[in-house]
Amino acid sequence: MRKFTKSLSLVIIAATALFISSCSEDNAEATPAPNPTLAEFIARTPDYSILNAAVNRANLGAALAGPDLTIFAPDNEAFRSSGIQNEAAIGSIPVATLQALLTYHVVGRRIPAAQVPVSDTVRTLNLQNLYASRNVNGTFVNGLRIVKPDIQGSNGYLHTISKVLTPPGPNQSIASIVANDTTFSFLLQAVTKLNLLPLLNNANKLTVFAPNNAAFRAVGITDINAIPTATLDAIIKSHVLTTNVFASDFFNNTNILSVNPAKFITLLTTPAAAVKTLGSVQPVSVVTKADIVATNGVIHVISRVMLP
Repeated sequence: MRKFTKSLSLVIIAATALFISSCSEDNAEATPAPNPTLAEFIARTPDYSILNAAVNRANLGAALAGPDLTIFAPDNEAFRSSGIQNEAAIGSIPVATLQALLTYHVVGRRIPAAQVPVSDTVRTLNLQNLYASRNVNGTFVNGLRIVKPDIQGSNGYLHTISKVLTPPGPNQSIASIVANDTTFSFLLQAVTKLNLLPLLNNANKLTVFAPNNAAFRAVGITDINAIPTATLDAIIKSHVLTTNVFASDFFNNTNILSVNPAKFITLLTTPAAAVKTLGSVQPVSVVTKADIVATNGVIHVISRVMLP
């Protein structure tokens, strides 16, 4: 009897050990593998092979494995739509250029898509601003759509974007762009006369609906000095907003207060992107070139000076 009891005990102990071992294996199988870092995800994912080649050439793999990052990541299709066809093409781009380009796509904090600002600047690792927006059209940076949001790595978020972002040059403020483009010579003459170059050169986020010389002529203005100063000041300030508005942020019949405190600008989307002074009976000003990114905002070239 004692031998039987002892044998039974041994069987129970062995069965218990087997059960515990089985449960441990089940738990091990049920534990998900840790998320890769964003650098590892890019390296492992074929759709980001061109980006991975760029990261490797720019020696940024360690930086993208650091803590608390958000990458606005162009996939292969986005690179191709921006003119970079394959991994081999990356080899012809200088390392310093790649470093500046790629760090413009990275923010040093975690930003899920739901927390992308409705309209604001976001500082990147290369110390320049991205202009972020979120509306019913989608989520955007510099007017480019996030096509695949919230890919989560162990160290942050990756949001796939539709094209490669191009950082503005270090001296490309709105004032500098206007001053260095001869098609804006009338506009430059006007803002110089009004002492508004400091406004267009400050660090704030601005949107300027910029009439080129043809746009001034379209409303009969051929001599800036012939316009009374107060009238000219009211007109030019009506073309400037103190927030970033890209083409992706246009909604039909949206009114936004301009720098001129007496004038709202109406945004229009049909039949094309256009603007006008609220209440004006003048024809609309069509946006002929949108989303020119500056260090302090964005420029849209328009077809006519907006008049009251």
